[in-house]
Amino acid sequence: MSRFIYNQKKHALLWILFLAGAARLALIFTHGDRSLDNEWDPIVNNLLAGRGFAYYSVSFNGDVSTLYQTDPAVVLPSAYMPPLYAWFLTAISYFLGTGYWGIKIIELIQVVLGILTICFVYLTAKIKFNVEAGLVAASILAIYPVVAYMPGQISAVNLYVFLNCLLLYLLVKWECANEAVLLFISAVVSGLMLLSRPDFILYMIFISIWVYRRQRHRMRAYIIFILIIFCCVAPWIIRNWVTFNRFVPLTSSGGINLWEGIHEDATGTRSNYVYPSIEISPTMKRALQELKPIKNYELERDRIYKERALMDLAQHPFRAVKLALIKFTFLWGHYWGINCTYPGANSAAYWLPWFLQLPMFLYGLVVAIKKREPLSLFYMYLIIATLVAMIFFVIPRYRIFILPVVTLFASSGIVSLFKVRISSRMSGAP
Repeated sequence: MSRFIYNQKKHALLWILFLAGAARLALIFTHGDRSLDNEWDPIVNNLLAGRGFAYYSVSFNGDVSTLYQTDPAVVLPSAYMPPLYAWFLTAISYFLGTGYWGIKIIELIQVVLGILTICFVYLTAKIKFNVEAGLVAASILAIYPVVAYMPGQISAVNLYVFLNCLLLYLLVKWECANEAVLLFISAVVSGLMLLSRPDFILYMIFISIWVYRRQRHRMRAYIIFILIIFCCVAPWIIRNWVTFNRFVPLTSSGGINLWEGIHEDATGTRSNYVYPSIEISPTMKRALQELKPIKNYELERDRIYKERALMDLAQHPFRAVKLALIKFTFLWGHYWGINCTYPGANSAAYWLPWFLQLPMFLYGLVVAIKKREPLSLFYMYLIIATLVAMIFFVIPRYRIFILPVVTLFASSGIVSLFKVRISSRMSGAP
């Protein structure tokens, strides 16, 4: 009997994955991107042209632009975007080009990553909750519109969501099995995550503490774990040091991201995703125009934004607190009070599944806390994601990073509620 139930659940998972793959395949050919996104186009094409990791270029007229130029006067080295997804795109484009089919092959690979992501969420739920919760979580992610639509977009979210779900699975598997190889693979994935998403450094601090508390009697393994992470990011750090003669650990976008979140006209999301769009002040515009197009252009540009952001924060701290609460609402609710122009942000396919899942997430979270289940890793993700959003800004795709964790709790809540109802019915039976 148990063998039969096991086979039934295995077949159910295979059907879920099949349907998820079929939906994603259809979407990449009907709604998928057909060219590189604007933010990736200059970086990938400059890498392919042998000009290095460059985002800005200078025309012979002296104009600085993020648009790719086939014959620029100067290209400016960049650390603005995290490098891993750019390298991923460049590696594929090197062999297949950046035309229609080159883009579609990238999206097909992202479909595979999406299916594997569902597998890792299922396995994580199976370890921390039960098989039933794993199947519910897999079902939700299989049909969740934003997640299904994601592989058709040339966006780093595809790579870092996959890596993040892989990392969560490896860590919870290691927590149970305590096998060194799982910890060391987790270190490699952690290093890749740092090269994919700069704010992951905050998660990494707490993950390191979490691992240390479980490895305090095996310090050598813990030290190796930290060293592996450092070795993954060291080449990028060294490249930035050699290029800019300055320590740039991950990216050079911290200043502008901080400004976007707390400047005097800030709304809680990026200034170009509201209508009417928000313009920078004449003083800042003049300071930016006076920047010389030299190799440290990007760092100096970010410095101007950071100094202005800190000035605004010092002058209006209570406004920053109010904005933080607004950004909390944007992350966990919706973009009420502003005209958000981010593509799809006002679509029911974006907000409706979230609000349908949210009550079950809250119920599952309460049940887990009451049962004192060892889920500190998941709690940490939710807390850090919320704090990062409240400090910087919120755009719709940022929610996708914690969606798998939210789905884990929601799935556990659904299964728990179902079992409670079945139990109450049985207890009331004659």
